[in-house]
Amino acid sequence: MLLRLPILFMLVVPLLSSRTAYADPITLHYEVTVDKRMDVQGANPWIPIDPITFQLTMTFDGDETGRGVTLSEPPDDASAQSHWVTHFGPATFSEVPLPGGERLAGGQGFTRIFNSMLGSLPFQGAQAGTEVTGTTLLLITRGGLVPPLAPGEFGTLDTFLRAMGGSNIEFFYSNGPAFGGFASAVEIADPVPEPGTLTLVGTTVFLTALRRRRRSLVASHRCSH
Repeated sequence: MLLRLPILFMLVVPLLSSRTAYADPITLHYEVTVDKRMDVQGANPWIPIDPITFQLTMTFDGDETGRGVTLSEPPDDASAQSHWVTHFGPATFSEVPLPGGERLAGGQGFTRIFNSMLGSLPFQGAQAGTEVTGTTLLLITRGGLVPPLAPGEFGTLDTFLRAMGGSNIEFFYSNGPAFGGFASAVEIADPVPEPGTLTLVGTTVFLTALRRRRRSLVASHRCSH
């Protein structure tokens, strides 16, 4: 009976540790290109500028911090809006080479997945940004989710990382003059197993070695008889 116990544990331990556990914080690195500036006085709100390219780093806590639901009444109205939002830990950003970029350090960061219905049309995406005194200073948005969420479904951390770890991410910055452009993720910090996951992996290795050791002892015992 004792010889079978390691086999039982070997079946259970991989199931418990099969899902990757992200250790906080999570860091994403972006290549950002700003190529337009907002002109509120002109007929065209955006005017092109010489491209400004820089690196942007975002760090955030991947733990889910809350969920929110907003439902319009009546729900079957063509103008009704419904929103299912998942919030994660606050984001912090590296300084940007734009007017007032140093203010990012004093802002209130956020990260979220939104799943909205605008009338009968789905509108989904991931966002991260920083607000200063209630005004959005920096915002990066990845519209569209792959795979899309079903109506009423909340996004997860994996949903967020798939969206924000890609390209064609909208970049918006406003500190007086507003600037727009796009960002592409160039690196996501490798997930590091949490201590609990490391313990499970260590247990698996130990039990494997124990199983082999007992097999060896049984074989030796048989040979001696």
